Amino acid sequence: HIRIALGLEKISLVGHSLGAVISILYAATYPERVDKTVTIDSIIVQVREGTGNGNMVEQLRKAVDNRVKDGFKHKLYPDAHTLATVKSASTWYVGLDVELTKLIVERNTDQHEDGIKQRYDPALRYDSMLLLSRDEYFSFLMAVKCPILFLEGEEGITKLIPQLKGMEAVVMALNKNVQHELHPGPHHFHMSYPEPVAASIDRFLALNMASKI
Repeated sequence: HIRIALGLEKISLVGHSLGAVISILYAATYPERVDKTVTIDSIIVQVREGTGNGNMVEQLRKAVDNRVKDGFKHKLYPDAHTLATVKSASTWYVGLDVELTKLIVERNTDQHEDGIKQRYDPALRYDSMLLLSRDEYFSFLMAVKCPILFLEGEEGITKLIPQLKGMEAVVMALNKNVQHELHPGPHHFHMSYPEPVAASIDRFLALNMASKI
């Protein structure tokens, strides 16, 4: 919708974590609309284990049960600094100091009379109703036609999800358009070390732009 609203025939995508996976799915589904894709510390989505239909049934029931039980409520924090302090100590924010974490959390908060609450869809905390199998997701990776730059943090996604270790070799075997770079830092290494990450992205975009001139 954004691409259409802006009147753009083609776009380049940059995504981090879940946003990286969404970028791959979009680039595979609309290859004629995507020039280049940059994925930061993620390129493989959580997949459904096993091949039988029973796995899908179990996954759907688990997801529905989570929604029925929905006891999730947004906590109230006195200010953004306190919220950032709490989040910076959590698993997915490891390696980020409080001030960098604050940049992330401040954009998704609602001000209340006695403090602030995070603002995001609680459904993001639920299990997915339907997960792709490994082969199904690999078919999306193989369908991406544009150049892909996969930037990975040395202490990033594979530390958080160890079963993803070695994913760069699998991805590069599936799609010859993938370039892989390993950068120092945790899952949010692009925030901890923005200059080298920006330089890598600039080189990638310029290289592929020059090849079309």
